[in-house]
Amino acid sequence: MAQRFLAPEVTFEGLIKQNGTVSNDSHVITRGYLHGNVINGIHPDSANYAEVIADNGVNKLKLKPLTVTDVTVNSSATSLSDFANNVYDGSNFQEGDIVFLTSMTPTECYIHNGGSAGNSNDWELVNSGLSQAQVRAMLSASSGVNYNSSTGEFTADQAEIQAFFSAGTGLSYSAGQFALNATSDQISEGSSNLFFTDARAQGAISVASLGATDVQLLDYSNGVLSVALSDIFSQFSAGSGLAWDGGGEFSLNADSDDISEGTSNLFYTDARAQSAISVSGAGLSYSSGVFTLTAASDDISEGTTNL
Repeated sequence: MAQRFLAPEVTFEGLIKQNGTVSNDSHVITRGYLHGNVINGIHPDSANYAEVIADNGVNKLKLKPLTVTDVTVNSSATSLSDFANNVYDGSNFQEGDIVFLTSMTPTECYIHNGGSAGNSNDWELVNSGLSQAQVRAMLSASSGVNYNSSTGEFTADQAEIQAFFSAGTGLSYSAGQFALNATSDQISEGSSNLFFTDARAQGAISVASLGATDVQLLDYSNGVLSVALSDIFSQFSAGSGLAWDGGGEFSLNADSDDISEGTSNLFYTDARAQSAISVSGAGLSYSSGVFTLTAASDDISEGTTNL
């Protein structure tokens, strides 16, 4: 016979044991019954595969989608965006779930990547099922690139690429070739190859010092080489038979006694003059510059007057 204890609080000293089977929500359960029949946690080894969640105050075991993949075939969505906007609400699919969109040509397959954006970013394309021709038809080329949709081959369009370029100041450009088209006025001066200036040229010239026995007559200043006339005049003097005024004029100051006799133009002497004269024929004789008549009338031809 059941008995009821009407007391607001009952404290038991010692242990309370239970006989019988727990079969009613109002029955008190033992520690052993609790451990043997109630799940109160997830083992660490299984945390990636299951979790305990509260559902209306009741703890329930929930398996994560890593162990179970849900495959959905959707024939109404015309694109992934259409599916994400009208079918997917961010929680009705989980990581690993697969969706086939059969209304697309060809059918596209997507897998949930575990994202929580609640839009198409939560899905990854697995296999579009496109043929080579369909893939090629989805590609195109822009300026500078040619595309053959029949072979899928991309090639560079040389003429279009060349047209992308042009030449600026100091350059010329034609058919893909750049050439220098500048003067020195358009080029910045470097540190080694310097441009010409009067000052640089003048500064590179100097007059060397000569030895003790030589005299340097050149002067140099600001690119101008000069010789002072007075320096030149000071180097001259007059020797025997000459006179020098110090201002650039020499004059003869000699007689024949100051000139040595040569071998051709000989000086006059009586002996040379006497030896240069001789006589021929009868009636005259010559010796040491003296002529003597040694003729008789027989030695003179008779003229027409003096007979």
